[in-house]
Amino acid sequence: PLRFQTDYVSKIKANKRKIREKLGWQEDLKYIVYAGKTFVGARRLETFIDASKDLPEYHFVIVGATPDVIRHYSLQHMTVFPFQSYKDYQAIISAGDVLVASYEDNEFNRHYLGPGKSGPFLLTENPVIFTDLPSLRKRFSEEIVTFVKPDSSEALVVTVKTIIAKHNEFILKAANARNFVLEHTFTLAALQQIKTIEEFREEC
Repeated sequence: PLRFQTDYVSKIKANKRKIREKLGWQEDLKYIVYAGKTFVGARRLETFIDASKDLPEYHFVIVGATPDVIRHYSLQHMTVFPFQSYKDYQAIISAGDVLVASYEDNEFNRHYLGPGKSGPFLLTENPVIFTDLPSLRKRFSEEIVTFVKPDSSEALVVTVKTIIAKHNEFILKAANARNFVLEHTFTLAALQQIKTIEEFREEC
């Protein structure tokens, strides 16, 4: 079963307003955040960058950009962060409005992908967009995340617009996502196993 290593994370919701003030972000602007693997030629990154050009009314953010990526792409219209500590990474994604976890549509990702960023993303209680791949459909339901067509900036644009337009609806989905993570940790699974073992020993 799917489990998350989130026990060391505070269960208190991050204060988005205070984090935005610290980052210098505008309170009334919508921030669309990609925080993941970046390298020159990455289709997932280029899809995000292309979508940003079609949505100038929102501000797009990349977290974890390598020096090569910063030099290669024209990112002046975006906010770009290099690699961050986990604490700062969690603060930035908590300050966003929509989080994008996109992946290329290839054989490995279709069947074996297990996104490491899923726990931190879902904990933020921000709407999360995942690439529509069988491996992700198997792990996550549409009750907690939103799926988008792979490698398509056009589909990403439509999905972002929909989430912003129906924000209250998607915030409820995001709240479900946070609860899902908090209820499916490795620690809780271990405690359940210990309980089962103890019950078995008592029966013996």
